[in-house]
Amino acid sequence: MLYFALFLHFYQPPTQFPQITKKIAQESYEKILKIIYYQTGGRLTVNISASLTEQLEALGLGRIIDGFSVLAEEGRIEFVGSAAYHPLLPRIPRSEMVRQIKLNEEINRKYFSSFAPRGFFPPEMAYSPEVGEVVERLGYKWIILDESALPGYHSGGENIIYQKKNSNLTVFIRNKKLSLAIAFSQI
Repeated sequence: MLYFALFLHFYQPPTQFPQITKKIAQESYEKILKIIYYQTGGRLTVNISASLTEQLEALGLGRIIDGFSVLAEEGRIEFVGSAAYHPLLPRIPRSEMVRQIKLNEEINRKYFSSFAPRGFFPPEMAYSPEVGEVVERLGYKWIILDESALPGYHSGGENIIYQKKNSNLTVFIRNKKLSLAIAFSQI
């Protein structure tokens, strides 16, 4: 049996021009919500950074927040945790990692009543063993990583789910080739 997990990452930097965020919201986020809303089967795993959530609210785009809320309450999307303002986690002190992750949870819980992430998306998929330790200590059950985080891994292999050694944290490896093809409209 073949299992396919679709993970979508929604982020805009806090310094993004408002007109750009509005354009992206109209051309991408609203269309994705509409597609998900009218689909009868399947689920999506979604990461929405707190910086984007705050921008959507500030720009009067609460309908997008509401759309994701409804779909999450219906069990059609699963929210994933991250860091609020998209820092490269391995490059910041542990205390700031924890602060950014908790802040992301706090802000998103304010807007999404069913925000209870079990999985974690490190910004830019930047990873270090310390990131894994922090994520697990904060109660996350799984993390999605790029294949570069797993020495010796070759894309296209059958094993894309791993258990972190001496840990309860499950590791999902994205298919980089497929991910980039989708991101750059090659599919």
